[in-house]
Amino acid sequence: LVMALAPLVAAEEAGALASADANALVSATAVAPSADGSVTPRDRLRNFREGVQEAREDVSDARDEVRDAREDVEASRERLREAVRARIGVTINRARGLIARLHKLVDKLESYGISTTELEADLSSAETNINSAEGKYGESVREAAKLIRAAVMDLKEFRADLRASIKANRETIVASVQARRDARNAEREDSDEDNAEATASTEANADTTS
Repeated sequence: LVMALAPLVAAEEAGALASADANALVSATAVAPSADGSVTPRDRLRNFREGVQEAREDVSDARDEVRDAREDVEASRERLREAVRARIGVTINRARGLIARLHKLVDKLESYGISTTELEADLSSAETNINSAEGKYGESVREAAKLIRAAVMDLKEFRADLRASIKANRETIVASVQARRDARNAEREDSDEDNAEATASTEANADTTS
């Protein structure tokens, strides 16, 4: 942005210098006598008019440079705004995916019989801020960024609460995981026994038929 503003500043200075030169030229031509007395008043008037015309052209050129510089600065600002909006859109989508995965984690902890009230509150707050950011980033990039930072703080709070919950309920979690593992093993053994009985029955029927 500083680099983009440099042409604008330089053009403004050029315009000011051109105007100053024109004023100085008018003043000098009006009062300066001829050096050798050979220059006629008509020559002096012609020189004066030519000098004024050149000064006007310099001022016009400087104004054109100022206008072009302003347009370049505005275009740069717009490109920057569009880039930031695109980045915010990507961040919002990633945050939504993360929150969805964390909701599944909370559901799993709840299935272990662990209280997840604080964790759900953290995610709810983060989700609210992300939704608000999505509604704002088309209008105000600064406001959207502020809401995203608030959502990040919510997720940091979630991480701290999650660690505390796991630490406090480690035994419960281990017992629940072991119980589910035992249940799956039991189901597998029952299924194997059922398959063995079915195979034996089929073979017995085959022998009887023979």
